[in-house]
Amino acid sequence: MRDTAARFAAGLIVAWLGACNAVAQTVTLVDATRPEQVLDVAKGIGLATLDRDSGGDPRITGRIDGKRYLLLFYGCKQGAGCRDLQFVAIWPAAQSPGLQALNAWHQNKRFGTAYLDKDGDVVLKLPVNIEY
Repeated sequence: MRDTAARFAAGLIVAWLGACNAVAQTVTLVDATRPEQVLDVAKGIGLATLDRDSGGDPRITGRIDGKRYLLLFYGCKQGAGCRDLQFVAIWPAAQSPGLQALNAWHQNKRFGTAYLDKDGDVVLKLPVNIEY
């Protein structure tokens, strides 16, 4: 089970970054100021929809291989002109690799965080560098 969550997380990240790279080679760079363009990239990987969070900022909810993820937009001013993105995926507690595996993951990763939330679900958060 530990390997399954780790492989899925790696797969989601690789799929997302690969799609971003493919799009970046054919069009102008994707950035957080254009949520619709980010949505187009997400739709190239799987199901994705664009809506707004409780603060009015754009948010993309999607699925890759049946697993749900979020792309959260940050640094927005009145719901527009966003500057950053964060990738978030959550696995139910029943699929958790455990705290020891998450700690080991942190020892070997430079970016991102993974933790157990109050319900024991595994949460993976990864900033998406869209500036370069």
